[in-house]
Amino acid sequence: MTPRPSIVGRLSHNRWFGNDKIRRIVVAVLVVLCAIFTLFPEPERAVVTLTPTDPGALGLGDTIGQLGASGNVFGSQAAIDLTVKVGRSVMVRDVISKRLHLEERLHRDRKHVMRWLEDRVKMRALRGGIIQIELYNMDGPFAYSVVNAYPVAIRERLGFIAQQQTAYKRRVLEDVLRSARDRMTRAQDAYDAFRRSSQYAEPQSAVDQVAGRIPSLQQEILAKKRQLETFRQFATDGNPQVRTVVAEIAALEGQLADAKAAGSGEGTLGEVIDQTNQLQRLRRELFFSRDLYYNYRRFYQGTLLENMTATANMRILEPTYLDPARQFNLLPLCLGILILLTGLTVEFYRLRPPVGDEALSA
Repeated sequence: MTPRPSIVGRLSHNRWFGNDKIRRIVVAVLVVLCAIFTLFPEPERAVVTLTPTDPGALGLGDTIGQLGASGNVFGSQAAIDLTVKVGRSVMVRDVISKRLHLEERLHRDRKHVMRWLEDRVKMRALRGGIIQIELYNMDGPFAYSVVNAYPVAIRERLGFIAQQQTAYKRRVLEDVLRSARDRMTRAQDAYDAFRRSSQYAEPQSAVDQVAGRIPSLQQEILAKKRQLETFRQFATDGNPQVRTVVAEIAALEGQLADAKAAGSGEGTLGEVIDQTNQLQRLRRELFFSRDLYYNYRRFYQGTLLENMTATANMRILEPTYLDPARQFNLLPLCLGILILLTGLTVEFYRLRPPVGDEALSA
């Protein structure tokens, strides 16, 4: 049973490929034509390289942190993947199409322009967090303008996303800031009202004053008792001076008892302590609400800096340029290699035909 001939075998028995002279001439001519079309017309390669970054990497990290703002609004997401995704998005391609009027220049509708940009503009991530955008085209200035528009469009799109997130944060901070301001106002009013009603503008001085009265009264009582002992050495208890000193001692002891009283009587130590405790509680609430308000206000001010640095999201490592290296047309190059390999395969087949090919074996 004769085996079925292979594709190379069929080509070898073809009327054109069967003639060695004609086959070699055809293969040589086709390879030369492919080589010519590989070199001419020479395509232009427009390239730009960039790397995503954040304000912290630009020396603004300390300033942003002091104002309570975040360095990167995108959180822990990979900046490389995010930038590449945004660069390949329809929004960015649409912006580039409108700015460069690609529909008129390419004579295509919007849908085909989007496909053309997606297919022809290559965006890939290199080692070291570098992103490269390139375009091969016969028109060098046109390729340059298309590639040069990509970093601008990507930066604006990333900035717009960051500004949207900052605007949402500002709305939230405005609500909490308004609540903190109202709380601080209520705490300040309660604190001032209590100070006016209790007549303790400075509570610590009132405590010191009442606390200082007690040892003063004790010293006066001790002095009066010594004076009384002196008078009793020369007079009886019925003496007017003795009776006066006794009355003074009783009055001072009464004042001392009132000063030491734990109740809420006016001027007592207990009343001053109660008033002071309440005043300290109101003061703590005032200080806490004031600190809360100032912290929220600092965060709110930080969103202003976030807006200002929203577009500081990438660095251009190499501005757009036309690659001076020799460029080749890949399609004719691949076709020429395919034709050359096919010709060599047929030559080898005809020199050493396989078993069963009786036409060549004879």
